[in-house]
Amino acid sequence: MLKVGAHGEALRPKFSIRNPKYTMTLGVYQTACGITDMSMHVVERYFTTVKDVETTDRLCEGVMKTIIEEAPKVMNNLSDYQARANIMWAGMVAHNNICGVGRINDWASHDLQQELGAFNDSAHGAGLAVVALAWMR
Repeated sequence: MLKVGAHGEALRPKFSIRNPKYTMTLGVYQTACGITDMSMHVVERYFTTVKDVETTDRLCEGVMKTIIEEAPKVMNNLSDYQARANIMWAGMVAHNNICGVGRINDWASHDLQQELGAFNDSAHGAGLAVVALAWMR
């Protein structure tokens, strides 16, 4: 089995309009998967051997703090517009590579999840939730 995907700068939009109300149709499972994915995008960039990237460190920490504070609100009330807005903004920052500026990124858990996900037909965030535990050890 081969799972093939495209990624990189060529797929990053130059402009996007985001509206949290359009995420309110997502259920608990897909919402949790998205939150896990955005968290791992930050964490995999944060833990690096590169020194003296203080501004990027603070960006990563701020995004993670927002995710930690807002995720329970969203999970407890899927219609919480303000919490969804904060999660959406954190997700945009987590995925647009600003948290990777000046760093060598470690995508080991993402790479492993892609392979395992191809064989298990699992949601990306669900696979990351499992793989992340081993990666963090």
